[in-house]
Amino acid sequence: MIKLRHTLWENLTLYSFQLPDQTTIEFLPGYGAGLNGLHIPTSAGLVNIIEGYQEFTDIEKNGKVRYLSSFLFPFPNRTQDGKYSFEAKDYQFPINETARNNALHGMLHNKPFIVSGIFTDGEVGKIEMVYHEENPPHYYPFPFEVRIRWEFSVEGLSCHTSIENIGESKMPVGFGWHPYFKTGSRVNDWKVGLPNGKEFLVDERMIPTGEKVAFDKFSKPALFGETHFDKGFELPANSETVESSFEDPALGLKVNVWQKTGPGKYNYLQVYSPPDRNMLAIEPMTCPANALQTGESLNLLPPGQIQQASFGIKWVLI
Repeated sequence: MIKLRHTLWENLTLYSFQLPDQTTIEFLPGYGAGLNGLHIPTSAGLVNIIEGYQEFTDIEKNGKVRYLSSFLFPFPNRTQDGKYSFEAKDYQFPINETARNNALHGMLHNKPFIVSGIFTDGEVGKIEMVYHEENPPHYYPFPFEVRIRWEFSVEGLSCHTSIENIGESKMPVGFGWHPYFKTGSRVNDWKVGLPNGKEFLVDERMIPTGEKVAFDKFSKPALFGETHFDKGFELPANSETVESSFEDPALGLKVNVWQKTGPGKYNYLQVYSPPDRNMLAIEPMTCPANALQTGESLNLLPPGQIQQASFGIKWVLI
């Protein structure tokens, strides 16, 4: 049986699901619907492979937003100068990457999602969360509803994302997920595998220049070493599912991060290795950075229509 525990963090509730093999999965619906922990049984005991918040005061420590496991909407990554135009009107997102004068990661990371359903049956569990916005801000004046459905078992975790246009006009939609994976070992010692694709070349502000180059460096899993990544990729158009992977030999643990591709789905990937070398961000996205300006793979969602896509995580002891 799956055991559910609720832990109160001031005005937030942490939902923890313990599976029959002791795998424990944590969610914070009230702060962006994020996956806050994924504790997997290994030879070294339970190991958390998702960087999450430890307590309420850790969420926005010293005023700094960490975007741990955040959903990125209505754009992933960056919008240059925070500016975009849509249907002959100009809009200005707040600048939250001041050093580069960009808008970063959209506006969903801290929104209070409501749990709309929980299901557990033996070894399978689900939790669905919804955020309904009828009065959006002036810089994105398009009413919307976002639903996040997490499904999990001892074999893996999947996430099904849904964005509905509940307004009366078209709305521009980009979406992404921003997890940091960890194992307790330095990423230098991991073996990493990444799909072949096209890498976006970027300028000094991390904005794509429009040029793309073929990328296949980690097409076969290889030692990550001193490699530094803050790169975006366009994935093959003829693949229904694309996988990235990392392996920690010290734990005998391999993790696959998959994403469904196709029209309106997760056809892009961002990979980022922070300077501390303790984590690796593997970020499925429906469009590349700066898509609100360039329009590349930006979904123009008509009223009443829904954009749906899926990604997930699988793990195995090797």
